[in-house]
Amino acid sequence: MRDVRVVNVGRGWLGQKTPECDLVLDSEGLRLALIIQQRPDEIFRTWVHESIHGRQPYVLPATELRQARGYEEGLAEGLARLITRGLAQMTVLDASYAYYVVTYQALATALRIEVETLWRALWHHPTGTVRDAFLNVVDEVRLSVGERALSVRARTRLRALADRAFASSLSAAVKPDQTLLEQTFTMALQ
Repeated sequence: MRDVRVVNVGRGWLGQKTPECDLVLDSEGLRLALIIQQRPDEIFRTWVHESIHGRQPYVLPATELRQARGYEEGLAEGLARLITRGLAQMTVLDASYAYYVVTYQALATALRIEVETLWRALWHHPTGTVRDAFLNVVDEVRLSVGERALSVRARTRLRALADRAFASSLSAAVKPDQTLLEQTFTMALQ
């Protein structure tokens, strides 16, 4: 991160990492989370989430972020929840990017690995390149647990399924069905 700014953005989000590597926190969102909702853990979770985006500069143009932002957002939110809820035992909401997080969890179950393994492997790739690295990372993870590399057909099926599941057009109101996603990923991986 280059800079941290607190400004009245008025867009309904608590924080955002900009392509210029600034962490922007919305002053009204901070007030709402801290004073009205009395949820200081949400502020910290947001900071962690946005810092995960800040692991490296964005790769531009940000086509992935416009069309399939779930690859990146599911990764950032999944790791942020792991850190804040799992390790720090904080109480955080599941409100943001739940579908994308559950999609990663379902894929990890289909791969028979811990989701943290998948997130950590993807984390090494800059924001904006997670989709591009996705299939190779899945293959690396499969090979590390003694599975064969994906066939060309399986890669094609997995790419199509993942692009739909991580599409930017998914509404936050869409409720994920983890069991159905697991079954679908299992079939795609064959």
